[in-house]
Amino acid sequence: MPVSNYVFALIILQIILLLLSPRFRRIGVFQFYYRNVYQPLFKDYSTYKWKYYLVPLLYLLLYLYMVFLYYYNTVYLVKDSLYLVENLFILPSMLAATLFSGIMTMITQPENLQRYQVPSSKHYAFDNILYYPNTICRTCKIAKPARSKHCNICNTCVFVSDHHCVWMNNCVGKGTYKYFYLFLITNCTVTTYGFLRLISIVLKSRELISRKPVLTILILTGTFSIIVITFTYLQLSQINDGMTTNEKDKWFTIQEFMREGRLAKVKKSKDTYSWFLLDPDLDAQYMGSSDAKYYSTNAYDHTVYTLKNAIKVESAEEIPNIYDLGSFWENIKDICS
Repeated sequence: MPVSNYVFALIILQIILLLLSPRFRRIGVFQFYYRNVYQPLFKDYSTYKWKYYLVPLLYLLLYLYMVFLYYYNTVYLVKDSLYLVENLFILPSMLAATLFSGIMTMITQPENLQRYQVPSSKHYAFDNILYYPNTICRTCKIAKPARSKHCNICNTCVFVSDHHCVWMNNCVGKGTYKYFYLFLITNCTVTTYGFLRLISIVLKSRELISRKPVLTILILTGTFSIIVITFTYLQLSQINDGMTTNEKDKWFTIQEFMREGRLAKVKKSKDTYSWFLLDPDLDAQYMGSSDAKYYSTNAYDHTVYTLKNAIKVESAEEIPNIYDLGSFWENIKDICS
């Protein structure tokens, strides 16, 4: 049996032990893997900082492999079918733009509480639905601006936080959006262009499909184009709705309470409301009754409220999103500025 087979079997065994260790963490060898491998890698954000670079490294290796495969093993098979402008300008430009935007997404730090005493994102008002003033971050011990979120990996509150991108090992937030979306678009462009262009060449010279480099690039570009286009569409659709990934989850929770008949509002002024949730221990039919108890939508406020003029929220259209500026272009200009 070749040595490579033993190595492969050993790797598979390690993966199996690692995956099963949370379920059987009180038993012998699984206990060892859970304490010394699984927890440091997946549970402890401060241990083994190098682990966060594994996924970016994987992406870079895949990217370089595809570039190498094309220029070393494939280009001579298809060069007669390509236009001069493709070889000299289009392909090099797309490949360089993808690499540049990826590097900039990785090295550009988003605005956060550690780097900015007076954040530029401070101009975002508190909507008193998702974000409330004077909310102190439990970790940073500093008042959180509206639209911020604490990242356990970066160990700071990131302004206009979307998510921590594992592919770039960096938070997507105020200051990094323009590079992040450029990275997504260039990935969509280069993989889709490569796949469709190669398909058009193969249809003219069908014998090329039997060549391993051509088939490999077709599979890789086709697969990644579907994945990246889908993810990009989901990201851009959130911008169209005037929300981040972090806020989308919060809005879903608020609207779920509305669908359960537990979301109420109390008028403060002509166009201003305070927002409350009916006590989860009470049935929805208690909404509006004199003995009903409510909690603020502010997760940091544990006060029990008794409301006299609570109005049941019936539709999502009644819940204002003050961060939605009304159009995709206005929203994307706002977060990318």
